Amino acid sequence: MKTEPSQEVLDELKEKIQILETILGDQQFFAGDHVTIADISLGVEVPFIKMILGPGSAEDASKSKLKAWYERLSKAVPELAELNGEAKKLYEEVFGAELKK
Repeated sequence: MKTEPSQEVLDELKEKIQILETILGDQQFFAGDHVTIADISLGVEVPFIKMILGPGSAEDASKSKLKAWYERLSKAVPELAELNGEAKKLYEEVFGAELKK
């Protein structure tokens, strides 16, 4: 059974994303110009965030600082992108969610 997140959950997640974008600012990564454990810790959450936001928000997310950050992070730590690909498959199996790249 697929459960849709409430509007309250969606609004809270969007607020947290705005906070993260503010913290990121013009930096390449969260702690400056180099990848740190902070980036990796946040990076593993990307498939889950995409699942919660759903396909309707994918266009908004594609214009965000976080998307650009995640692309830089994926290039810097290719293993993370591979791990997140596996997580995406698992979420699709378990939750029946269709995640966008």
